[in-house]
Amino acid sequence: MAHPGVCVSVAPLRALRRLAQARVGLRRDAETLTPGAVVSRRRGRGLEAVDIRPFVHGDDPRHIDRNVTARTGRPHVRSFHDERALATLLVAAHDAGLRAGAGAAAAPLAPALRDALALAPRGGEVALATSFEAPGDAAQRAEALALIAALARRARLRVLLVRDAFETAPPPGLYPMAIAGGPAFWARIRRGAAPPPDPRPALLRQLGAQVTLIDADATPEQMLAAMEAPDGRR
Repeated sequence: MAHPGVCVSVAPLRALRRLAQARVGLRRDAETLTPGAVVSRRRGRGLEAVDIRPFVHGDDPRHIDRNVTARTGRPHVRSFHDERALATLLVAAHDAGLRAGAGAAAAPLAPALRDALALAPRGGEVALATSFEAPGDAAQRAEALALIAALARRARLRVLLVRDAFETAPPPGLYPMAIAGGPAFWARIRRGAAPPPDPRPALLRQLGAQVTLIDADATPEQMLAAMEAPDGRR
């Protein structure tokens, strides 16, 4: 559990901020008073000055900077853009699973999704990090699916679907297995055997979520590369 990245806290997340900003190409990397620093184009000149440059044909005379014009003797205009904060809500219940200990039943996903639906701003972004393996019993699973669909309608929902190496490339061998509420048995995985198809990505996309496949043993750089791929298919 002491391995970096297993138990997520605020300090290591903030330490990755510079890496994330460099990857997505944000113009500013300074601390701001609002969460995020997302520049978007809207009608009008915006509120924040970008630079001052010489006046050219087609510029709006209302943007002429009088002080610089008087100092240089040539008309100069001030450029603006509109900066808005992109509210992003991260939902990750992995720490609760670690506290429950090995062998404990996975916590149902629905309570965390209910909280996310209440907190997520309309038009914002929700990042849901989950393996989506045990969303609960039949009723809890149905509620979780309905809440995911509601979140996708309210905000831009990205599911960070976590998978481990055993799911993608299971090593050959004889393994003890058990079905929840059913018998235990032994299963043999042969060399070169392809893993069974994973129904989770298609189901989540049907609900309106954008799915990014995250390998549990990936580095932060590899995870960012996966998140930048179209629809997380890389």
